[in-house]
Amino acid sequence: MTTALPLTFTNLNPQKHAYAPTPSSLSRAKIPGGWLLYGTTSGDAASLVFVPDPEHQWDGSSIP
Repeated sequence: MTTALPLTFTNLNPQKHAYAPTPSSLSRAKIPGGWLLYGTTSGDAASLVFVPDPEHQWDGSSIP
């Protein structure tokens, strides 16, 4: 049996942005097959989303 490693999340938007709910946060963790994104908003709302990216090429930024 293998021991599961803890998820390591990297913060993608450490600053306040005009286009995002405030305060908000968006983090990602590298997992097999892509990224696990965790987002929160000013209330108690939270989201967890899988983004497929088998080669882990996404740098965390958006397209202008």
